[in-house]
Amino acid sequence: MHWYEHSFGAIETAKISKKLYPNVPVVIGGMTTTIFAKEILENFDVIDYALKGDSEKPIKDLVDYLLTPKTSIDCIENIAYRKNTEIIDKSITYCCESLDELDNISDDFIKNNDKYLITNTTGVHENRKKNAWITIGRGCLYNCTYCDSACKNNKKLWGREGMLISSPEKVADDIIQAYKKGAEVVRVTHDLEMLDQEYYEKIFEIIKQSGTKIGFNYDSFQLPSIDFINKLINTFDESNTIIDITVITASDKIRNKMGKQFSNKQLLNLLDYLKETKAITRIYYSINVENETMSDFYTTIEQIQHLANNYASQTFYINYERVILDPLATMRDIKYNNVCIQLKTFMDYYEYCKFDNKNYTGYIDNLSDKYQEKVDKYNIIKQEYAEKGYYNIY
Repeated sequence: MHWYEHSFGAIETAKISKKLYPNVPVVIGGMTTTIFAKEILENFDVIDYALKGDSEKPIKDLVDYLLTPKTSIDCIENIAYRKNTEIIDKSITYCCESLDELDNISDDFIKNNDKYLITNTTGVHENRKKNAWITIGRGCLYNCTYCDSACKNNKKLWGREGMLISSPEKVADDIIQAYKKGAEVVRVTHDLEMLDQEYYEKIFEIIKQSGTKIGFNYDSFQLPSIDFINKLINTFDESNTIIDITVITASDKIRNKMGKQFSNKQLLNLLDYLKETKAITRIYYSINVENETMSDFYTTIEQIQHLANNYASQTFYINYERVILDPLATMRDIKYNNVCIQLKTFMDYYEYCKFDNKNYTGYIDNLSDKYQEKVDKYNIIKQEYAEKGYYNIY
């Protein structure tokens, strides 16, 4: 139960597990578990134990406790559990010291593991390229206002002040091992460029020396430099490389306030470069940016039209989606005049995920009454370009 999107699915999986195997303990973990451990145990008796923060040692200690009753559950760190009618919710005291010792690749213990690399959040897709996720760190260096994992939250989520980062040698080896297992594209958990040039150049050097030629799905937390992109596509399979850029809005001022430190001019310069490559480019905007005006909205629509007019191709995508506030989003701590937060408790998120209301944003702001008008305007734009033969606007 890592991101809030997993709230309903994780609980439903636990319910199925308990129905099939009522005597087998169910354990959950992840960021959302860390935030709401006590509330989850209060509301769902199908969950027996919740592990918070880093769980490598706590899960081993919990298994030892379950298999050897002579040990004490009180010695297990980062755990929340029921003791008779009381819920014991311990603070985070264990922190993993190194990610290099963890095995991110092996899946031999998973039933139907031949489907693992073609599975995403919507299920198994036989025609999907085989994708592998590579963990390179925990925590973050940035403070995007809508995200749980902002660096301000590192202590709350993991019990540490800074990030925990895998060595470049470990990251490179995981990519190579994923390739050997059949992966066609890899995606890493963090923006490589945020971890400095020496770090990612070492990864690229090892990949090149190994002869591994795999695609790379790169999610840029800021805006990738042209030098970085050039080195990326010269290391990985260029035609299977995807560059994801979260622009949020055409307003430089609002975008910078939300944690994205780049300008429209820098964005267009990068897109001009990417246009000449074989890489897939995906641009993401947000339809409910907090405290934007209708003027800001129409400026964003104009920019979307500009991108569609100048960069439209089979390898260029534009996405316009809702911002749903994470439980620890730092925006909650900022006193906005026009924002009223609606999603607050675990049950709020559970119900939201259960019903998946496409028009619900999680907060009310000065333009909430204009939300449908904005959706309708964007749909008109999509239809106009579809009629011209460009279907990559979502």
